[in-house]
Amino acid sequence: MQDAKPRQWLIDARRAERLTQEDMADLLNVARTTYNRYETGQRTPSPHIADLISNILDVKREHFFWDF
Repeated sequence: MQDAKPRQWLIDARRAERLTQEDMADLLNVARTTYNRYETGQRTPSPHIADLISNILDVKREHFFWDF
């Protein structure tokens, strides 16, 4: 298993909006641990969740599916 790469761009975007991981989890209707795994790179969101995150944080959904 490959080591997960943190998605710093996602962390930065969330912080810029002054949202906590708990806030994001609530907005997405997922557990905070699930959202945390999106940020740590341990999990990739479904296309639907990626769209929601994209709209909330004004980031490109494609970033979730590219390896930076």
